[in-house]
Amino acid sequence: MRLEIALEAFLGKLSIERGYSNHTIASYQYDLRAFLTFLRAYSPDENQLEALKTPEAFEAYFAELTSQGAAPSTMLRKKSSLKCFVGFLVEQGLAAENPLEGIRVARLKRALPLLPSTDRLEAFFERLPPPCEPLEVRNRSIVEFFYAAGLRVSELTELRVGDVQDDPPHLKVLGKGNKERVVPLGEVARKSLAAYLQIRPSFLKGRSDTLFLGARGKAMSRQAVWKVIKRFAFFWPEDDALYPHLLRHAFASHLLEGGADLRTVQTLLGHKDIQTTEIYTHIGLEHLRRELVKAHPRKPCG
Repeated sequence: MRLEIALEAFLGKLSIERGYSNHTIASYQYDLRAFLTFLRAYSPDENQLEALKTPEAFEAYFAELTSQGAAPSTMLRKKSSLKCFVGFLVEQGLAAENPLEGIRVARLKRALPLLPSTDRLEAFFERLPPPCEPLEVRNRSIVEFFYAAGLRVSELTELRVGDVQDDPPHLKVLGKGNKERVVPLGEVARKSLAAYLQIRPSFLKGRSDTLFLGARGKAMSRQAVWKVIKRFAFFWPEDDALYPHLLRHAFASHLLEGGADLRTVQTLLGHKDIQTTEIYTHIGLEHLRRELVKAHPRKPCG
């Protein structure tokens, strides 16, 4: 029970002190409860805290995950969750050091998404029929926002009407860790939003300051937003699937291709670490390489 109490205290700290979202906390809870289930079978109750002070229990856990065919991304996420939790135990004096420091799991190969060119993305928006019904107007504004502001799905669903500011036009976005950032709004997104705000009252079932509302007048779920984007797949000019984060990727990549500096893109995306943003420089180089292969008379290798 001592570990269960520590886990609840740890999750409370993530919520209160660090301001993590409910979605992030649920992910930590899922990973850590799965490990505690394993630990109960691995070690008697009275020895569980002692088992956390050495690498053996963790090595056995990751060996079991490997035997179950867990993906590298899953392994890395679980290791990150465990590392944070054991670090919390160290702070509470329940562990002397973090034994996960020396444990290696399968490295994740960071896949570069295949992004559409600016011309093809413009062709996609031009293919979209003019929105007529209120639902179509809302959906068009949502898809415009993903590309115009580089939003995460959770950020879009949490937007409030008051987050849209004028003079100059911009969005106040609440990102990961409750960190607020400002994203300027272009003319196309502004017009699309203005059209939606005119018909937004038709979605209201009471009082709500949520910007994008569902049919029942409440904030849209992440799944509902995904379904909205999927409705536009018929007009997508690419072979790959259309999904919200692809539009966020395109937002960042096209900014860099257009001459924006890396720090600016980091700020607009709300990345804590610039290394996360640097993936888009690789995407830009890959785009240049493809164009060179296609156009140069002496094809470069690769």
